[in-house]
Amino acid sequence: MAKSLKDVLSLKQLQFAYTNSSAKHPTINIKQWVLQEGESVFLQGKSGSGKSTLLNLIAGTLTPQQGRIEVAGTDITQLSHAQRDVFRANHLGIVFQQFNLVPYLSVLDNVLIAGYFAKNQPADMQKRASELCEKLLISEDLLTQEARHLSIGQQQRVAIARALINRPKLLLVDEPTSALDSDATTSFMSLLKREQSANQCAMVFVSHDASLAQHCDTQIHLSELNMARGDN
Repeated sequence: MAKSLKDVLSLKQLQFAYTNSSAKHPTINIKQWVLQEGESVFLQGKSGSGKSTLLNLIAGTLTPQQGRIEVAGTDITQLSHAQRDVFRANHLGIVFQQFNLVPYLSVLDNVLIAGYFAKNQPADMQKRASELCEKLLISEDLLTQEARHLSIGQQQRVAIARALINRPKLLLVDEPTSALDSDATTSFMSLLKREQSANQCAMVFVSHDASLAQHCDTQIHLSELNMARGDN
């Protein structure tokens, strides 16, 4: 009998607009969207359409004016700011466009910092970090190097390890290949997809590069989700 997949992300009647926006319609207005465990979605949309805004809403760094955002069964719109911080650390993995590593911290500390925010046990995190770094071909001699001395390729691997350290239910990936050449992009996507599949976490991947959609299970344009113009 086939295993029943759980919903990792569920958006319902979601509306958000920046308060200083002069636009007539909300930036985000999604009636419903569901993502299941292990599913990867390539989210397309023109520049300024609201892709990063949607990721920030899902991550809990922005709060919608209306609607529900359920991640792993928890409606994060009902959590306080502090509760969202802890929830994000425990259940979400985020890979940023610029990787956002702390330049003066070592590779190991950059990976472990997510575990610190999730309040995980240091001993458990040390073991998990070592295992991830080994799988991602981050050599042991690099673990004590400060992040500012890393190559772009090395930063990629560290960013993925940091995003996966807490075994997240959901990965949010925002334009991580915009500054990479073709070979580096292929390498990054191979690593990311392999680890996402191995951990069976859901993933929302945002990029302007439509060719990367082949690495995801499905692709969708934000305009298909967004009902901001009163579509039925």
